[in-house]
Amino acid sequence: MGAAPYPDFFNDVFGPVMQPGSSSHTAGPCRLGYLAADLLGETPVRARVLLDAHGSFAGTFGLMAEDRAMLAGILGLLPDDARLFRAFELAAESGLASSFEFGDLVESTHPNAVKFVLTSAGGRVAELVGASLGGGVVETAVVDGFALRLRGESHVLLVFDPAQRLDEGALRRVRGLLPTPVDERRVRAAGKGVLHVFALGDVPDLATAREALAGRSDALGDGDGVSE
Repeated sequence: MGAAPYPDFFNDVFGPVMQPGSSSHTAGPCRLGYLAADLLGETPVRARVLLDAHGSFAGTFGLMAEDRAMLAGILGLLPDDARLFRAFELAAESGLASSFEFGDLVESTHPNAVKFVLTSAGGRVAELVGASLGGGVVETAVVDGFALRLRGESHVLLVFDPAQRLDEGALRRVRGLLPTPVDERRVRAAGKGVLHVFALGDVPDLATAREALAGRSDALGDGDGVSE
C-alpha cells in the first residue's frame, strides 16, 4: 500500500500539491484510492466504493470531483496528475468497472470516511476503510479486516498471516532483508489471524521478502507510503 507523501510545509501552510478541487474532497479521496490499489497489489477490474449516507460526501458528491478522484487513485494516479479529471474514461479504457454506493459505513464514524473494495482479474480482493482528514492528509481505519491507523507518509511492509504460521525465525529472516526498519507491530483480528506491520526507511524488496517467507504467509503487501 502506498502514496507519495507531501512535504509538511505544503500540508501545514498551503495545502497539498493537487489538481483544482478540494483538499479534503478531492486530494484526500484520491490518495485513499491509491492506497487501496496498492493494497490489492494487482490490476483491479472491479471497484466498489462505499460511503456514509450521513457523511460529508453525501451532500457534495461529484461537485468536488470526489468520484473522479477516488477512481483516479484506484487507477494509480495521485492528486497532482492532470488525468484525474479523465478518470471515468481511463477506467473504461482499462476495463475497470466501478460503483459508488451510499449507506451505513459502520467501520468509521469520520464524516469523510470511505470504504474501497477492489477485486483483481484473478479474484484477489482488498478492502480499505479510511478517512480524508483535510489538507490532503488521510488515515486508514481498517485494512483487510484489521484495525490499522496509518497515514501513508512513509514506507510500510504488510505481511498477512491468517493461519498464524509465521514463527520468529521466519520473521527474523524478513527483518534481515528489510531496509532500515523503523518500527514493527502486530495486529490481530478475529478469524483473520495476524498482520505484521513493518515501518521502513526505504522501499522494501517484495520478491526477496517472499522468498524469505517461503510460502508461509498467504499474502504480502507493501506500502510506499502507508504509515503513521
